[in-house]
Amino acid sequence: MMKANQSALLMAIVGIVGASIAEAGKEQLIQTPGPFPTSGFASGGACLSELHGRDLQCTASSSKFWTRVHMKAQPTCIDGRWLKVDGLTFDTKFNEPAMDFAIYTYSGEYDSATDSPGSPSPMTGDKCTVQAFGPSSAADGLVDADGDVCLDVTTALEAPLAFAESFNIPCTDYTDGLQEGTRTVKLQFCSTWRNPGDIASCDPLGPIPGDGSTCWCETIDLGVEIKPVEEAVPTCAPNLESASDQPTQAPQAE
Repeated sequence: MMKANQSALLMAIVGIVGASIAEAGKEQLIQTPGPFPTSGFASGGACLSELHGRDLQCTASSSKFWTRVHMKAQPTCIDGRWLKVDGLTFDTKFNEPAMDFAIYTYSGEYDSATDSPGSPSPMTGDKCTVQAFGPSSAADGLVDADGDVCLDVTTALEAPLAFAESFNIPCTDYTDGLQEGTRTVKLQFCSTWRNPGDIASCDPLGPIPGDGSTCWCETIDLGVEIKPVEEAVPTCAPNLESASDQPTQAPQAE
């Protein structure tokens, strides 16, 4: 049975000031068919470079669209295994329009023996989880302006972008253990959008930036401690005691 302090859920809250999304030039986008659900959420699918059809490099000059990140997760995980995140929500802040805005998080495997530190990402990794503003997110300034499944930011606004389901991310800090002291899980994600007038659609492939100037990738520290494999506790019990629904708050990021 897990100890109480091991089963307590962790609320990871990372604060940072938002900034505007820069205007960018247009570029023809070649899409390949692929399903995208009406909820705006998809898990375990392709990442950005594969969907975009070429080697995409995110170079947006203004990247901070969010002010805080919320999620629930166990306070520790075993190095190289999975960490389940639940209720991942970005408090977003926009100063300019952003069509088909979405967040891609990396949810594939990380193998320190074969991958270079930091190499798996929402850009080039094998599996990603994506969330766009779906129909249920409708609010003032957040509407379907181009006739596809993704809602569009049409004016300055603040709104939460919540992932519709829980999903797994690799329990790693992408340093291959080279970091001294306590290691904590990092979440890799990319924000993507298109400029008004861009001819690309969110249907049927999903939200993809028009070009590299309308996407940006970041890494944040979730504060979940990474434990070595030697500390993993095997169990044959068919039912484990469920984790507490009362999260604890992580220290605010500076």
